Order: sequence, then structure tokens, then C-alpha cells
Amino acid sequence: MATYYLITYYLVPNLISAKRKSAKNRQHATDKDEEQFFTVGTILQLGISMFFFTIIQANYYYINQKSVTTQYRNKQ
Repeated sequence: MATYYLITYYLVPNLISAKRKSAKNRQHATDKDEEQFFTVGTILQLGISMFFFTIIQANYYYINQKSVTTQYRNKQ
């Protein structure tokens, strides 16, 4: 979970701001460039969130299945 927060709230915004700075330094960068960098950051964030969400969901499902099976075995 710590890795998720590190990537989402520290690395991604820093990468976006660094790209924006480099775009401003080039002088000929347009709004389209900034928009593109922002979109990439957002997609990256969404992908990471979905990845971790899937892991958490699968983990809960597995734990739930295990407990249900144990309860069933205990009844017999």
C-alpha cells in the first residue's frame, strides 16, 4: 500500500510538473503538450489504482471462500 501512495501522490505529480517545466522551457510548447502530459499521468494513476483494487478484491474473495469452505466442512 505504501508503494501505491508513493507512486500516486508523489511520483506522478512530480513527473507531470517536471514535464510541464521542460515544456515551458522549450518556449514553443503548446497547451496540447500540457494536456497530453496530464492525460498520461491520469491514465497511469487510474491503472495503478485498478491494479491494487483488483489485488485487494481478489484477496477478500479468497479469504471469504476459505472461511465459507471451512464452515461447510465443520457442519458435516
